[in-house]
Amino acid sequence: MQVQVAAGARPIVRAFHATRSVRLAAVLVALSAASCSTARGEEPVGRTSAAILDGRPSGADEDAAVYIETLGEGNPLRCSGYLVAPGLVMTARHCLLKRRSIDVRCNADGSSVDLGDDADLRTEAPEQVSVYIGAQKGTQRRVAAREIITRREVTVCRSDVAFIVLAEPGLDVRTPLRREPVRIGDTMRVSGWGYTSDARDRLPEERATLDALAITEIGPGRIPAGTFATGGNSLCLGDSGAAALIDGAAAGIYSRIDGEPVICSLAFTRNVFTAIAPHEELVRRAYAAIGEEPWYAGERPPWLAADGARCTRDDECRSAVCDVAAATCAAACGDAGIACPAGQRCSADACVDAEADAPPPSADAGCALTSARPAGEPPTLFALALAVVALARRRGESARRRRD
Repeated sequence: MQVQVAAGARPIVRAFHATRSVRLAAVLVALSAASCSTARGEEPVGRTSAAILDGRPSGADEDAAVYIETLGEGNPLRCSGYLVAPGLVMTARHCLLKRRSIDVRCNADGSSVDLGDDADLRTEAPEQVSVYIGAQKGTQRRVAAREIITRREVTVCRSDVAFIVLAEPGLDVRTPLRREPVRIGDTMRVSGWGYTSDARDRLPEERATLDALAITEIGPGRIPAGTFATGGNSLCLGDSGAAALIDGAAAGIYSRIDGEPVICSLAFTRNVFTAIAPHEELVRRAYAAIGEEPWYAGERPPWLAADGARCTRDDECRSAVCDVAAATCAAACGDAGIACPAGQRCSADACVDAEADAPPPSADAGCALTSARPAGEPPTLFALALAVVALARRRGESARRRRD
């Protein structure tokens, strides 16, 4: 398979799929770099000492990072993915496409070089997709797919994200999504099943993790809007669909390699991720398919009890406040900007009965300025001035009485 460059186009980014086992010599000559893999797992045919991921073996606590195999038309696709809820996996959209016999190529403006036919954007049927859970292939558990949720009306270059609804729960894990835009210098953790050398003779038998991969570029610019990138010599073929975790929240999905020539171990190439934040509508559709609401970082988990639901403890409620007397979750207020209903007031960011924990009356009911001042707030300069004048008058009256 030859590397093609669109005439008059700026350097392009690629989500590549190898169609056969690749000898090391062919890698160095043809350089058909890939982020997904279609290698058939034949015997090793070449090796290189260059470690690409330079990561560590993933532990069992990172089993939310899954291995995905897509069958159907053409050779199998092998990719990575991430469980964001027990029945929902997030991955790269191009990992599930029927079109995979040639390179999927992207311009810097987010347009596709050669994906114009609507048929090219079809995904395989869910029954062709399998998700494997576990840090090592020999002990993985297979879970079937029930539904694939993605956006066909947007180019893969700008929306290379898809969700797989599982036929049964995968793991009892939940991962918040990052709504805040990423920043250059943010560091992310990535776990994937991609190759660890340019030889690409066989996909690894165990998952690997990079703990502190720095974001070096944010689109638009040399990469499309809605994407961000990190440097080369880090990710490779088979890592497509791996989640970029920033402070424990999923911020993006690994999509493709950008560079000329494209070799995974070259430091000057870019690894491009599709950001999650711009795809809230798609996220809502995916979570609705499992009967849930999305969970975003910094927000209370949406599966907790709603306002008015029965509770016994604060941590059972979305508002984080359980009205123990009423045994129900109190409505959120305060920073949430929600007005409390009649007969209630806002206390500790939750609506409670107006009589409950009411503040004691002011000890100085005769001074309107003092009694109106919120508890803990220092008196105003005007109030202090009035007090000084009153004190001076009392002293003057005392002096006159002594003289008399």
